[in-house]
Amino acid sequence: MAQVVDPRVLTWSNAALGGATVELTGYRYRRRPTLYWGDQGAEVRALQLELLDLGYSLGPAGADGDFGNATYNAVVAFQTSRGLSPADGIPGPETRAAMDYELGRRWPPLYVSHVAVSDGPWIDPGPEPPTPPAPARLTLGMPI
Repeated sequence: MAQVVDPRVLTWSNAALGGATVELTGYRYRRRPTLYWGDQGAEVRALQLELLDLGYSLGPAGADGDFGNATYNAVVAFQTSRGLSPADGIPGPETRAAMDYELGRRWPPLYVSHVAVSDGPWIDPGPEPPTPPAPARLTLGMPI
């Protein structure tokens, strides 16, 4: 039986697992570019406006579209306050999804249909499919 104890943690307890619990963590997120210190533009300004809406200070420049020290420090403060790791000042998918959640933007839940459980090494989805061959190119004057 699944139980939600935190908006980003889903916990199962299952007799088939010997009474063990399994936790899946993470946020559902919108695809947006990952921003870095030194970036500029509309995407940075949108991030800054979200940080301001969440109560973080960006100094006298405010939402100027320039990812500098104030924006970096605000992102680190947000990541630290929400227990996101690493708190590196890079607003990647998990950080932006947590910001969306805090701003009241809720996306429909995702459902998990299969979970692989192992007490051994990492179980991956398998090898990548082979790369398809490049399409043949026609060259002028080439006999066909």
